[in-house]
Amino acid sequence: MNNCTDLNLGLDFLLPSSPIIKLNESVTVKIRLTSPPHRINENDTMTLQWQVDKTSSECQDCLKWESKQFYFNIDNFHHYQTMIVTRVKDGSETTIRPIMNGGGYDKVRSDVYRLLFR
Repeated sequence: MNNCTDLNLGLDFLLPSSPIIKLNESVTVKIRLTSPPHRINENDTMTLQWQVDKTSSECQDCLKWESKQFYFNIDNFHHYQTMIVTRVKDGSETTIRPIMNGGGYDKVRSDVYRLLFR
């Protein structure tokens, strides 16, 4: 079993100019991969989801986001995909963190790709 982490694998973002989202307003986050997913067992798909980081979020139900899941592969890894983040409840800081599965991205540290919204 290979336990090595490919340090070229990572996420790349185009972030809003400010992390502040007012109630009932939204921001756009563009996401792509820095390198193509590895082909493992004839599959080169990486799935990306987000969840609230409960250890560093003061408000855990203040935000919602769409799309809930993103798919990247060797053909589209370099294209940005769009996530819309909306504040649905007044509150303070919320941090979301990625859940990455497949293509070798399972071994990438997710804590370095957390997103903070106020």
